[in-house]
Order: sequence, then C-alpha cells, then structure tokens
Amino acid sequence: MSRKYLLILCICTVIVINLHSGNLLINSGSKNQSINSPADFKVHDPIHITNNEDLRSKARAENWDLNGTRDGSSNTPFIISNLSISQADERLIRIEGTSLHVTIEKNELSGGELGISLLNTYNIKVSMNHIFNNAWSGILLQGSNTTISNNVIEDNDVGIEMFGHGAALIFENEITRNSWKGIGIEDFEHVKIIRNNVYENGEGLEFLMFTRDTEVYENDIHDNTRCGIFLGDNFLVNITKNRIHHNEMNGIQYEFAFGNSTITDNLIYYNGISGIEILWASNFRIENNSISQHSNYGIGALEDCHNITIIRNNIEYSQNYGLSLTNSTSNNHVSYNNFFVNSITNTAQAFDSGFGNTFIHNFWDDWTIPDDDSDNYVDFPYNIHGEAENSDPYPLSTPYNASSTQSNDTSTEMTSDSFPYLTSSQILPYVFLIALVLYRYRKKRNQY
Repeated sequence: MSRKYLLILCICTVIVINLHSGNLLINSGSKNQSINSPADFKVHDPIHITNNEDLRSKARAENWDLNGTRDGSSNTPFIISNLSISQADERLIRIEGTSLHVTIEKNELSGGELGISLLNTYNIKVSMNHIFNNAWSGILLQGSNTTISNNVIEDNDVGIEMFGHGAALIFENEITRNSWKGIGIEDFEHVKIIRNNVYENGEGLEFLMFTRDTEVYENDIHDNTRCGIFLGDNFLVNITKNRIHHNEMNGIQYEFAFGNSTITDNLIYYNGISGIEILWASNFRIENNSISQHSNYGIGALEDCHNITIIRNNIEYSQNYGLSLTNSTSNNHVSYNNFFVNSITNTAQAFDSGFGNTFIHNFWDDWTIPDDDSDNYVDFPYNIHGEAENSDPYPLSTPYNASSTQSNDTSTEMTSDSFPYLTSSQILPYVFLIALVLYRYRKKRNQY
C-alpha cells in the first residue's frame, strides 16, 4: 500500500476512534480538570488578607486585578490563580472580613496547617484547585455566599469543614482520603451539596449541631471507613438521589434529629452494618429508596424514634430484619414497601417492640398467597416479630410498583473513573473495514 493510502487509512482510523469515544474524558472525574502541570504554577508564600482594603491593595500588587481590569464586583472578581503554596504550620490562603468577589482557582495548596481558610467572608468562589496533605482542613469555611466546585481535596485531616454561617454550594468536587471526614458541617444553613465524589475518607459527610436547610443531591458516597452520612442535632436536611455504598459502618446514621427531613430516592447498598440506622429522632420521611445487601438491618429505628414515615422503599437481602423498630419507638408508619429475602435467620422480615407503630399494604415476598378474591391482598395478615405482636393486616400479593426514576440494580459499580473506552476488539473491525474499502478502491482504479 502506498504512502498516500496508508495516510488515508490512518486518518480514517483516527476519525472512527474519535467518533466512538467522543465522551472519553467527560466523566473521568474532577482530578483531570483541576490539576495543572508543574510548569503552570508560580511558587508563592502564604497569603493573608484581613479586609476589603487589604484585598484591593494586594490585588493591585499581585495582579489579581488583571492589570486593573477587575474591581472585585460580581462580574469582574479578583482572581488568585496558578500558585503553588506549601508552608508547614501556616494557613496557605487566609481571607478574613471581606465582601468583595474573589475567585481562587487552579492553585496547588499542600503541606500547611490549612489549605484555604475563609473567615467572615462573602462572595468567594473556590474552583479547580488541588488541595492536599494539610494537617487540619483542606478548606475551612466560616463565611457566606460561597461556591466550592471542581476541586480535588485529598489526604487532609478534614476535606471541607464549615461552621457558623450559611449559603454555600459544594459542587462536583473529588473528596478523598481525608482521615477524619470528607465534608463536615456544624451550625450552618442553606447548603447545597451536589454531585461530589466522596470516598475513602473517615466519615463521608457529617452534619452536626443545628445544621439546617441542607440539600444533599446526586453524590457518590462510598468506601469511607465509618458512615457514608452521619447526621446529629439537625433538621430540614434532604438527602436525595445519592449512591451510598460500601461504607464500613452504616450507609446513613441519623441521631438526635427532629423535624421535616427527608431521605428519598437513594441507592443504599453493601454498607458494612445497616443501610439506615436511626436513634432519638422523629418527624421525617424515608421514601422511595433502594436499600440492599446489609449485614444487619435494612432500616433500624433503635431508640426513641417517633412519627417516622417509611413508605415505598425496596428493602432486600438484609441478613437481620429488613426493618426493625425497637426500644420505645412509637407512632411510626410503614406502608407500600417491598421486602425481599431479608432475615435469613428469622421467620419474619420485620421486627417491632415499640407501641403504636402501623404496618399496612407492604409486600412480603415470603407471604404472597392465598389471594382467593383477587383483590391484590393476601387473605391473611403478615405477622411481625417482636413484643408488640404487630401485623400487616393487608399485605400486598404482588410488589408495589413505585414511580421512581432510580434503578434497583446495584450490581454495577460506577465511580468517577467510569467512562467509555475502546478495546482492541472494538478498534480492529473498523480498521479492517477501512482497509478493505481502500483496497477495493485501489483495485478498481488500477483496472482503468
């Protein structure tokens, strides 16, 4: 084959590969987006800013105002970027008492006491930084109207720590191998935690002391050495559409929490103890979750749990009871849940030793007949284990079909590295086809 045709073959092959794998890097995690090459960084001393005037002065001196074209307004924030800062026993970037808009982006911050410290600040954006190996926190936030997005935060004591203020967006960060916790929030309100990959930390997410009005949405929280999510002394926390799996303790542990929180539409599976464990909590909903493959309970309400609605969940393959209501639990409502293959050592899939708890219209896969009148209810009640001597008077004869967008298939892992790629078996047929076409084309030309 001539050089001309060989060149055409190579070009066509590259085109095919790109067409087949056009999204190769789209979902490969924030790390590829966040870390610059070493040549891009300027080595810099730690930065300490004390107020707006100090910020303006340093912005002029350091060219964070880009030759005077930026004034710290919302449309033209000051930009602190492309710096490498590493200094033991120092807060590497410390900003206090400012309200001007600042973007901290594409920096490498390592080896200090804290990576970024924001105290009594407003209007800060932290994006695409690599923050690692700091003795305390990667980011410490005690400010308002803050966005933390697309950072890699790893190998610190705490990844992101927040307390005492409100209004923050934590979005699409990779938070890993932080020894104590990935994200810790205390006495903070109006927080959105969306599409982060939180893995191999101590606690994945921890909410304490009057954390309120918090939304935890579409995160992948996995392989942490304690719980995926721990909540205590908080209210109005909504945990929705997350994947919470392979954490060494409970998927979600909910303690001393009162009032109008929700745990909905999550995939919770293969955690080391229980899917959801609840103690001293009341007045919230657990709805439309898939909870499977736990060595203890699917859901365990273990102490002083009241007025909890547990509805439309799939609970399966718990080695202990699928649902356990114990020790002074009361007035909890359990309905339209599907129970599959729980309680392998027991003869019932649920336990109740509380009082006033109600079970009705649940599906129990070990109790599906008879339904002689074809009304979709088994003709006899399903007996619940425990001192309450409770029962489900109208068990469903077929599983309840919840209107959920989630998939119940938890067998396939999906991490930040899950993206399509080409193998040789996929590439070679295309190469062969192109070669065959070129060969026939050349042969036809030679006939003339």
